[in-house]
Amino acid sequence: MKAEELWKLYCKECNVKEETHYEAWCFGGAPDNLGALVMLGIKTATASAYDLYQFDEEEPMPKAGDYSIILDSQRMRHYALYKPPRPIMFRLKK
Repeated sequence: MKAEELWKLYCKECNVKEETHYEAWCFGGAPDNLGALVMLGIKTATASAYDLYQFDEEEPMPKAGDYSIILDSQRMRHYALYKPPRPIMFRLKK
């Protein structure tokens, strides 16, 4: 399932407008391990260099209330939808 499809499903299930902004990304370094820690509820925060946002006009500074879809290293599997300040564990119904 692509990130866009997961987002549409999440919006439908959780009554969120599809037009709501979200980002799909993976962690650097060890994305599979870090994504798994998010799913286990062990990793509940992340950080990035504040100064880098001033050089990238297309990437806004993350803020509380933003949604993220956390991907694996192949950018295929979706670990979680995340809305700071805490993760939202949204799992697909089987």
